[in-house]
Amino acid sequence: MCSTSLSARTSTKVHFVAPRLLGVGVCEGIVNEVDVRVYDRERAVCDAIRHSGKMDPELVNQAIRSYVVDPAKNVGRLVDYARVFRIQRKVESSVGVWL
Repeated sequence: MCSTSLSARTSTKVHFVAPRLLGVGVCEGIVNEVDVRVYDRERAVCDAIRHSGKMDPELVNQAIRSYVVDPAKNVGRLVDYARVFRIQRKVESSVGVWL
């Protein structure tokens, strides 16, 4: 068994997520015949906007632009998630200008 911590082996940064927010936007899929749980596109956009101060602004903009042109987007769900994360105004000002 290796005793090296995750952050020492990769450039991944671990951060805390409130338990009430963990299940928001979780969906399941199959990758290489393995069941995985991932966040949906609306949750990913909300996370990018929530953490925009810690991310490269170009990555945040790319996430928003990709979402806006995605035919599978669900704006109602995005607004619901924004309400849960308490970032409605940020989402409206970031995404609303593109819709």
